[in-house]
Amino acid sequence: MPGVGFQGGLERHGYDLARSLIARGHSVRLLHGPLRGRDAELFAAGFTSAQALDSATALQGLEVAWVQKTASVEALAPLGALPLVVAVHDHDLTCVRTSRMLPLGRAACRRPPGAGCVTHGCVVVRERRPGAFPLRVASPFALRDRLAALARRANLIACSAFLARTLVEAGASDARVSYIHPVPPDDGAAQAPRPAESRLLIAAQLVHGKGVDLAIEALHHLPASVTLEIAGDGPARAALERQACAAAVQGRVTFLGYVPPPGMPSLYDRASVVLLPSRWPEPFGLVGIEAMRRGRPVAAAAH
Repeated sequence: MPGVGFQGGLERHGYDLARSLIARGHSVRLLHGPLRGRDAELFAAGFTSAQALDSATALQGLEVAWVQKTASVEALAPLGALPLVVAVHDHDLTCVRTSRMLPLGRAACRRPPGAGCVTHGCVVVRERRPGAFPLRVASPFALRDRLAALARRANLIACSAFLARTLVEAGASDARVSYIHPVPPDDGAAQAPRPAESRLLIAAQLVHGKGVDLAIEALHHLPASVTLEIAGDGPARAALERQACAAAVQGRVTFLGYVPPPGMPSLYDRASVVLLPSRWPEPFGLVGIEAMRRGRPVAAAAH
């Protein structure tokens, strides 16, 4: 994995998968990069052992590597000839913008990488490397080549049939692509009755694609007794807090910040409805499954 700790659905899935495999008698070693997310110690405890990928003994005794995120075959070089499975949880391998959202109007895009990326201006993307020019041109055709090469090196496991289809459309061999839904472990706790209050909940990274701004705006169309709790953090938090203040619904919106996985069931239990107002095409939408396991209805964007 890129690092140790919780950040989003990708890390949560790796954590849940490791716990499930260990419960079935497997040994699961976490090989990680330099990044550090939230609750790193709790995260690492979900694995049999954890060590840096660049350590001398990282690959000793391993039978197969499950890679949570990679961009190319070259990035897999530290794993040598070890049999590989690459998990795909996002649109990084099928969209030059990585979001499947068009730059003008922010509409969701359903096209595979190709000439349409040029005509819609998607090939001009942000350059996130420090000190570099802020924009660069990304080739959709090079992206297709990288994906095809990656599929020749490893089996690709998507988190949904939708995502598996986009991989094949983008150039991966159909024989090398399958999907497994990320089902979270059952905590065994009895479901709590829905509260009498009209309390909405969003659990998400606070980025534009999650559509949290749509939920805040929607409060204008709902009775004044309806409140919204937002669990999560991210670069859009300050803007969302300003929106809640400017929209005169500040007292009805509560920003909870990051909530560790063990704390999520109680949040679902005190909500009457859980929202997934995503703007981008969700690869899966794990929050919806977690909410329904707690007996809560889910209102989600159609994509």
